[in-house]
Amino acid sequence: MNSLTSNQIQKLIFMTSEFVQNSRLKPPLSAEKEPAYTSRVVLPLVSAWVKSLNENGLHVRGDGGLNPLKIVWDEISLYPDITIMHFHDRLISFEVKFLRNDDPGGSLTKAIGQTYMYEKAGFQASFGVIVDCRTLNLSSPSVESANEIELTKSSRAYIFKPSDKPASM
Repeated sequence: MNSLTSNQIQKLIFMTSEFVQNSRLKPPLSAEKEPAYTSRVVLPLVSAWVKSLNENGLHVRGDGGLNPLKIVWDEISLYPDITIMHFHDRLISFEVKFLRNDDPGGSLTKAIGQTYMYEKAGFQASFGVIVDCRTLNLSSPSVESANEIELTKSSRAYIFKPSDKPASM
C-alpha cells in the first residue's frame, strides 16, 4: 500500500475543486433533509467521479454508503458528510448544507465552520456544498455553483443556486 505523494494530493485537491465548481446538481425534493439529499444526489456524483479517476486505493465514504469515519478534534466528534480516502489516508471531506429562509446565516456559518474544521482535524482539503433553497422551486432542473468562498489554500465552500440547465447527475 503506497501513499500518494504530496504532488499527487495537490493535483487531486485541484481536480476536486474544479469538479465541485463545475457540477450541476439535482435540486432537493420538497421537505428533503441534507442526509437524504447527500445520499440521493451528492454521494453518487462524487463516487462516480472518483471511480472515473481510476486510482488504486481511492474510495468514497458518505451518507447512504459506508459511513465516514469520526474525526475527533479537541474532544469534539465531527462527522463529514462525504470523504475521499486513499486506503486509510483521509484526503478530502465534504459538508453538505441547505440555506433555508428560516435561518440562512446560521446554516451558512455552520457549513463554513464545519468545512474549515475538517481540514484542521486532519483532511488535506475540505469542500462545502451549500445549496441555496431560498429561491429554489420544484421546476428548477438543477442547482449549480454560483459563489466560491475560499476558506484556506486547500478548502472552499461553494454556494449552489437554481439554474435552468439540466443536472449532470
